[in-house]
Amino acid sequence: MKQIKRVSIIAPIVLSLFLAMNACGGGKNNQQGEDEYVSPEAPDVNYDDTTRMAPIRETDSLEVKGHVYSYTIERIPLDSVVITDEDGYKAFDNNILLTVRRDGVQFFRSRFSKSAFHINIEEGYYRQCVLLGMNFNKTTDYGLQFLTSLGKQSDSESKKPYALTVGYDGSLNITEHDLIDSEDVTRFDDEGV
Repeated sequence: MKQIKRVSIIAPIVLSLFLAMNACGGGKNNQQGEDEYVSPEAPDVNYDDTTRMAPIRETDSLEVKGHVYSYTIERIPLDSVVITDEDGYKAFDNNILLTVRRDGVQFFRSRFSKSAFHINIEEGYYRQCVLLGMNFNKTTDYGLQFLTSLGKQSDSESKKPYALTVGYDGSLNITEHDLIDSEDVTRFDDEGV
């Protein structure tokens, strides 16, 4: 009888420790300041009538000009920045953390807020937008091109697209996506970065 009581007391403690370790990354060493992995399947959540987009982390790699490039895109919800549109719809804004490595060595890492994409956009609309996300688009002669957009979470049709190119030399260029010719990035400017 004494043995059963001891097991029934110890089992919840061990289970609690196991769950706490997994919630904190399972004791894994987090290299180079990377954020913990968050499943892309995580749903958006409403908090007191304010929508919070799910945090997402996407990693992929590709070979370009004899080098292996890998990138990580992370959407990070900002629980302290609430955007309200003209209909009263509330949403938390987001940041995007982009990390690019060449042959395993990090050569670009930047955290973007929506102000980085404040280029040729009507001010009233801009104040109602959140930074929605980012995806890899293609390689160019100059670097890796990613697409991102600003928009109202309540209106999926109304988005302002931008292209962001991380040069093979680690430089950064941002412009409106609809101004880019397929291989011509000479019109990029650094406005808003």
